[in-house]
Amino acid sequence: MTLKGRYDEIMEKITLTPESRARILENIRGMDLSSSGGKSGTPYWKRMMPVAAMAALVLTGVIAWQWWSKPVVIPDSGDPTSQVPLSPGDEDPGNAQTVVREAQSAAELETLMGFPVDEPSGLPFAVERTVYKAYWYGMAEVTASGGGHSAKLRKQPGEADVSGTAGAEYPAMTEIELGGAAVSLKGIQAGEQYNLAVWQFSGYSYSLELSGGADADTFASVIRATVPGMDN
Repeated sequence: MTLKGRYDEIMEKITLTPESRARILENIRGMDLSSSGGKSGTPYWKRMMPVAAMAALVLTGVIAWQWWSKPVVIPDSGDPTSQVPLSPGDEDPGNAQTVVREAQSAAELETLMGFPVDEPSGLPFAVERTVYKAYWYGMAEVTASGGGHSAKLRKQPGEADVSGTAGAEYPAMTEIELGGAAVSLKGIQAGEQYNLAVWQFSGYSYSLELSGGADADTFASVIRATVPGMDN
């Protein structure tokens, strides 16, 4: 995004009353920004106050925009009355932020999402830790890690690309068929090593990212072990 585009996006999120806007513009129009006191004799620091006020306003908009766009991870407290509804189709909870709730298990994540949750299995490394996240717009994410490697599985109802890289070009690309579904494999380097798999199956969109990369056979083996019905 260009600086101009980012500026426009920030300013769209700043709200001023007509009175405030008129007052700021009038102050700027009436400024004498020369370094000397000028005919008015107004001290330089006083003439710079409207500029400082405008800068503070823009800075406040930048901070607000960053806060608005930054995901908020909320650990699952175990208290159903305090949980943000996250089942597919629910709206943003109203705080103008993207809420990401962290669950403690696949079962808890299924309760939050309202659909079956799969966990990466058959991985080429020993799993030491698994993190379960529910995104308010209906996507489940399970990340298994160990020994400096990780496997991130995403699942969401529908046909949207859930990988977060839709439209990106990869030096290595191929396609395999599993369970009657076309699985697109993508690699960040030329060759036959891939980092990402994207596919749709049984009404859901999936993506699987292996941080260390793997060949097509390894991806196929992991997907078969992870998603019921794709093992044939």
